Amino acid sequence: MSLNESIPFSFNDPFNSLSEFFKNPDESSKDSSVFACMKVISEGVAQLPLHVYKKDGKKSNKQTNHHLYEILHSQANNKQSSFSFFETMQYSLLLRGNAYALKVSGRSPLEELVYINPDFITPFCVKDGESYYDRYVAGSKIYYQYINPKTSTHEVLLDRDILHIQGLSPNGLFGINVIEHLAMTLGYSIAAREHGARYFKHGGHPSVVLTVKKTMSEPIKERMREAWIKRFSGVQNAHQCLILEEGSSVSPLSISNVDSQFLESRKYQRSEIAAIFNVPPHKIGDLENASFSNIEQQSRDYVNHTLMPWNIRWEQAMNHSLLTKSERKKGYFIKFNVDGLLRGDSEARAKLYTSLFQTASITPNEIRALENLNPTENGDETFYPLNMQSIKNLGKENEK
Repeated sequence: MSLNESIPFSFNDPFNSLSEFFKNPDESSKDSSVFACMKVISEGVAQLPLHVYKKDGKKSNKQTNHHLYEILHSQANNKQSSFSFFETMQYSLLLRGNAYALKVSGRSPLEELVYINPDFITPFCVKDGESYYDRYVAGSKIYYQYINPKTSTHEVLLDRDILHIQGLSPNGLFGINVIEHLAMTLGYSIAAREHGARYFKHGGHPSVVLTVKKTMSEPIKERMREAWIKRFSGVQNAHQCLILEEGSSVSPLSISNVDSQFLESRKYQRSEIAAIFNVPPHKIGDLENASFSNIEQQSRDYVNHTLMPWNIRWEQAMNHSLLTKSERKKGYFIKFNVDGLLRGDSEARAKLYTSLFQTASITPNEIRALENLNPTENGDETFYPLNMQSIKNLGKENEK
């Protein structure tokens, strides 16, 4: 991955002032709502069929013999399937705002795509001998500063060697770290999670006051308190039988506002995190406001408004980075197929196909292809409503 050319720039670490929290965004993924959102989106992107197409007039045909087909559709590298590779890259994109892959060439223009941890690579641009780490400068060349995690040595990679997918970017050079912008929300969510752990560690019930009629010295009070905690604290000791000595009584303290609203606050944090990731709540198990009638519409919104922006980022980056300029001019392009996710239930699909078929907008074989059925003979003809004749016979009928 090293270069054999001289690059006029100096190495530096422009991000050394970040706090440990921001340097370790994986810590935030331990929050169940964050992890659920990232899992839903990563799996959603990875499961979509991805193909190389070529425009032929008004048609677009799959190019199964293209050298990228195997990489994008089946096996990204010797270790990862295409699904696993895209899932890993999307996870990185969601958590760190960037996803990087090394393009490994050999006998063919591209043989493998290998994921690179964003912690070890930094994009920068160079123009007139000046290096810029904080923004893209028009007319500059893009490079990538790579730190080998095994040897700690610095290497420089050319733009043509890297597939870089950016998330939301403030400067055009790299995507933002979502954890920085979710710090307040995630801080509340993590604090609530830790509060819950402490709450249930002590039995999941409010504290109590032990009352005795006689005066006790401080050492005796302390021993009695410790004995009580050892005997009755913790979930494993909940609902144990309690025997009090004569004159002793137990009075539970009222639940504080924080405790009584704990579950409500967790619901709010879950909903807010889902909104930030643009994930419908039912996708991460929040069914409080879901109904049978609106889940299908929410699922369509998930495809159109959650997955589609990520798909477009992927498609545009891959078309630019994986296809040559010559191939793009010839009409080659890379595109996800989301039709399967938008089909709806069988009844809705039947109504749609009927409507399209009766308006001569689709052929029987095109319908069969959408349902993963083999084509039939004479199934490529288009029909019009009157007696359902072939559309090519329409002119002959009028001549008569």
